[in-house]
Amino acid sequence: MTEDQEVYADWDALRLAVPAFFAVAILAIVGFFGVRSLTGGGDETAGAAGAEVDQQSGDGEDAGGRPVVLTPEEATARVLSGFVPRIETGRFDGQLFAFSDATEANEDFATITGRLGEFQLVAQAGPVTIEDSANASAPVTLLWTLEDGVQFETVGEIDMVLIGTDWLVDWEPAIIEESLDPGDSFVRERVVPPRAPILGRNESVLVGNRPVYDIGVIPRQAGDIEALSQQLGRCWVKTPRRSTPRSRRCRPTHWCRSRPGGRKSCSRSRPGWPRSPEWC
Repeated sequence: MTEDQEVYADWDALRLAVPAFFAVAILAIVGFFGVRSLTGGGDETAGAAGAEVDQQSGDGEDAGGRPVVLTPEEATARVLSGFVPRIETGRFDGQLFAFSDATEANEDFATITGRLGEFQLVAQAGPVTIEDSANASAPVTLLWTLEDGVQFETVGEIDMVLIGTDWLVDWEPAIIEESLDPGDSFVRERVVPPRAPILGRNESVLVGNRPVYDIGVIPRQAGDIEALSQQLGRCWVKTPRRSTPRSRRCRPTHWCRSRPGGRKSCSRSRPGWPRSPEWC
């Protein structure tokens, strides 16, 4: 082979190599962006799943899929942020609880509020208190607005328990109001305010209030009715009568009349009545 033939052979090889190089480069670029797009979508899905886990357990993954371990304060705060809106709606479907399920929570809430009618509820949770390594609690204030505009406020407490690696809400009716027990419910009752006392010139009470009690008996729970009546009779306290007799001056046309039992009263004078001093 001559020198000219070698030059032509090298040129032919180079002419074939250049397109092949560009083709490989284009394929590499397309493959890089395709893999990145698929990875990004996976990260996005993993991030959404991690966010769901955050609402229930407090742990999740970052954008790169790496696990994130939260402090108890952060984990319980995330659990609260997902649970408090469910209180406002009164529906707990999908919520994980420590020792009960969403069905029981829905039934308890319906029992508590079933006699209120239509209402609107606004819930506000307070700061979380970490009691120990497996228990935490947070106060919650509920503002109720009934259909006729009446408003009232209740205060409850949300307890959270660490089960494994997950912080879960311990459902109790006391979340709605701290004094509620299972089976209790809210009842609307008209309360009559006490009447103000009527005062005299020197701030002395002319007409006042005194407590009055109604005692009721449930026969099936009373047992021996006769023994119960005797016991109530011994406990009955009667208001003592005024021991000091009052005296007053009768009118000039009246006389003090003695009545049976030692009582006296001013009466208009009539024939045959025993007369006594004008002080009665």
